[in-house]
Amino acid sequence: MTKSVLARSARGTALFGCGVLACLGIVVVLGWGLLRLVDGSGPQPADAAGFDRYLDVTTAWAVGAALTGLVGAGLAPLRGGHSSLAWLARCDLAMLLAFLWPLQALLVALSFALKARERAQWQRVGAALAGAALLTTGVTWGLACYRAEQRWAPPAPSDRALVGTWTGVDGRVLELRPDGQYRTNFIGEDPNRIWSSRPPAYLSGHWTLKETSDNGRGQSIVLNDSTTMDVYGASSPSMLCEPVEYYGRCYLSMQRK
Repeated sequence: MTKSVLARSARGTALFGCGVLACLGIVVVLGWGLLRLVDGSGPQPADAAGFDRYLDVTTAWAVGAALTGLVGAGLAPLRGGHSSLAWLARCDLAMLLAFLWPLQALLVALSFALKARERAQWQRVGAALAGAALLTTGVTWGLACYRAEQRWAPPAPSDRALVGTWTGVDGRVLELRPDGQYRTNFIGEDPNRIWSSRPPAYLSGHWTLKETSDNGRGQSIVLNDSTTMDVYGASSPSMLCEPVEYYGRCYLSMQRK
């Protein structure tokens, strides 16, 4: 009798702890998402590279997993505390590992396909194929966006890889030419210039490519030996970022046109 009471008490405590974890997770994840939305300290590479969209899906997945666990545990009292605990614990784990949502989507689809034997075969096969498609698409998307927001640091960097037209907010344009000259409608030291609705007239000058030390290797371009813009894109240059005093933010970000 004592062991049975202790076991029920332990399951009840564990169920309560998992419920608290789910509730705290929802608050933390939503708070994190809100901070990302209202952050006014300037653009960051993830904004332009698309990785922020992947994180948006991660946020939604985490909240959905926690809510599913809470609702499912609350609607399953007839199955006993153990089944409710197992359900909520699995959903809590899915919330904590929400960053791996493509893999979780595949596991959910496979679980549906294997357990729903009463359904038509085409439904089970379709669920498995949908899970595989979500895994492939999510992983490809996440890795591509993550690599796009990493510093460009090739073994043999060439300034020709940066030649072209780069555009930013408020109609900002930077043309990098193969002869080492540039043409732009932004220049100066005032960070508030990026919010101006009337950018200055086009200016020209000389640009160079140099290696900078920023938690490792990375390439930057320097305009007239004064304004520095870091180059992002692990595979190929995809974004220029005029950095602020701390890593990961920009006064101004520009993408290749």
